[in-house]
Amino acid sequence: MNDVTAAYLHCAKALLRSRLWSDAARVDRALMPTAGRMIAEQTGLDVPAETKEEMERRYAPDL
Repeated sequence: MNDVTAAYLHCAKALLRSRLWSDAARVDRALMPTAGRMIAEQTGLDVPAETKEEMERRYAPDL
């Protein structure tokens, strides 16, 4: 059995300031880059494009 050795909570004020549940703050997903594209841009790695469906198929065996 694994025991929890550390747990981190996020500040409630930060969640409220983020407007996480506000419809007005939401961005259409079609306008956002994929997670792979964001990682590639932030790390400088050349990562091949991957659709959401391809990513879900790749993750499925490990879920």
